[in-house]
Amino acid sequence: MRFGLLSEFHMTPSCPLCRLIYRIIPRPSPEHDTTVLALTPYRWYIRQDHWEAVPKSDKPKFAVWFGLTTPGLDMSGPSFFNSGQQLRAAMMTGEAIAMRPASTSTASSPYNARLIEEMIDFDHIKKGLEHCQTHHSNLCQPKFDIGLLATRMLDVNSRTVVQCPKNCDYLALSYVWGGIHPAPGALEAGTLPQTIEDAITVTKKLGKRYLWVDALCIDQTPNPTPEQAANKARQLQLMHLIYYCATVTIFAVAGPRSDYGIPGISRPRVRSTHEEIDGNKLLVVPPQIMTEIRSSVWQGRAWTWQEDVLSTRKLFLTETQYILQCNETLGPSDHAEACDSATDLTWTRVSGGKFKAGYVETTNTDFLDRTPSLFISAVTTYTSRSLTNESDSLNAFQGGLMRFGKPVYPKGFEWGMPLKEFPQSIAWIHDHTVQPKRRSSFPSWSWTGWAGTVQYPPDLTDTATENGDFIVRMISIDGKEVTLEGWTVTLDIRTEPFSEVIIPGTDQAIGCVTERNFKHNTTLPSGRYRCLVAARLKGRVLGNGLVNQRVFLIVLRGDKAVKVEERQTAITLNRLAIEGMDFMDFGPKKTIVKLK
Repeated sequence: MRFGLLSEFHMTPSCPLCRLIYRIIPRPSPEHDTTVLALTPYRWYIRQDHWEAVPKSDKPKFAVWFGLTTPGLDMSGPSFFNSGQQLRAAMMTGEAIAMRPASTSTASSPYNARLIEEMIDFDHIKKGLEHCQTHHSNLCQPKFDIGLLATRMLDVNSRTVVQCPKNCDYLALSYVWGGIHPAPGALEAGTLPQTIEDAITVTKKLGKRYLWVDALCIDQTPNPTPEQAANKARQLQLMHLIYYCATVTIFAVAGPRSDYGIPGISRPRVRSTHEEIDGNKLLVVPPQIMTEIRSSVWQGRAWTWQEDVLSTRKLFLTETQYILQCNETLGPSDHAEACDSATDLTWTRVSGGKFKAGYVETTNTDFLDRTPSLFISAVTTYTSRSLTNESDSLNAFQGGLMRFGKPVYPKGFEWGMPLKEFPQSIAWIHDHTVQPKRRSSFPSWSWTGWAGTVQYPPDLTDTATENGDFIVRMISIDGKEVTLEGWTVTLDIRTEPFSEVIIPGTDQAIGCVTERNFKHNTTLPSGRYRCLVAARLKGRVLGNGLVNQRVFLIVLRGDKAVKVEERQTAITLNRLAIEGMDFMDFGPKKTIVKLK
């Protein structure tokens, strides 16, 4: 359905279709209007993950929605055809107009569009929660862990913080503090930050008595005594249990601060615009919920990463809608009718590379083999987020480490790194898009000691195979100081016109050097560098008879006369065999290195 240019499209208040379109067109309109305004129909299932797996017989049951093509819409993404209509991802993630025939019942059309009311329908949510608890597998049924007995819970009935009772059935809250702290006496007075007050209401509406909120259940004393600090540290070590064992985690996504509240609880949401045309009910549905989540302040906070990863059941509450998600399916949401409570649509099952709470308890060894890459992905995602307090660099990641660290890295982590079993992890790099900032409270050799997105060289995990050698080994650790056994080498590096390793006293290049993952390897100033080898990766034999090899190195700050050195940056040495050289030609020496 094409309407021409937006600037030429005339809408009248008496036209019901005009009122619907007016609700979803962008404002203000782009100055240069060259896009034809159009409504393109599609079935609702296409907006969901894994929609390709929807059985052919089920597709006609889904409500018809209309995606809007408008000026300014990003049409550069991939496209595909559905029932002869060309669709693009951008058309199916923003607001849309949904058709809901008045004669269609929920039973015959399991995912009809729903009218979003001003206040949240908790009966709808409870039905999805009960279905998960009754019909889903152990992936969705975490057992109470006795370690939780050391935590505290908020009793929402008495509004008191109590010791966690045995087999506690509780909810947890994930939200953005935003610098807002509960005032003294606010719990008793009922004047907590509005998001926490609304979470208390959610807990009661779902028929639960206990709620875990970090601001109340962990001692937040500004200047704690040693005993208080030690107790807080113990509580942070239990974050993986707190979120994993919660019956539901409330994700208060809306707003930048904890005084914002949860729309649909203490204040109304914007009600769906709806019209009736030729006997058909049409209504405006909100953007795809993940679009709202990805653009939220909540999504950018470091603490919320582990809260999301660890939770078994998640109730996302955004500015306009909600959705209940568990480890097996996507449950009821605000903008679609729930399917029959005794059935699941199998195509919505969570799968394929997504973090799932409890995934580390699997006995599938093929899955465990992939865990180093999951660890790397977790570090990258976490470090791309922001922290209000730099001192939380490790605390906000502890829960995730504990959850997947048990079966895969049983010897544990040192400052967020599995040095005992994956010592090559010391060769992490900062992404080229960031300017690293040092955190002096943490060791320089750990990614926790720096602000900025962290990655690992793509081939680093391959050094754990028979093709790897020169692997650094951890001997001991004392506080922030780690003692390593490894190979050190001094390299003369010339940056112009390219970063190359040269033979001292000559102009002969014998290899290429890349700092971090910069595309143009000219970022390292010319000079002499003392380096610690993290690992070497040997590849195929080349025509000159030498083995192609890549060496991952840590550039050390200072020189060997310094008793305890620091990490400066990370580099990769390439093209040795192509230049007719072997790494041993550089004269690496096996030694003991101390880093702080």
